[in-house]
Amino acid sequence: MESKTENRINECISHLDITYSYQLAKQMETHKTNPVLGFRTAGSDAEHKTGDFYMKK
Repeated sequence: MESKTENRINECISHLDITYSYQLAKQMETHKTNPVLGFRTAGSDAEHKTGDFYMKK
């Protein structure tokens, strides 16, 4: 028999869309400060563009 905590965890997990989350993360990778290393520095144009993109979602 599952505990209340396990039931709550399983309920949350049942609402996750892993495919959507993965695709969103891949889309958020498009704006980079450093195209070779693939990161965004804090406050950079790339970070702001990614934030704007995320807000539209």
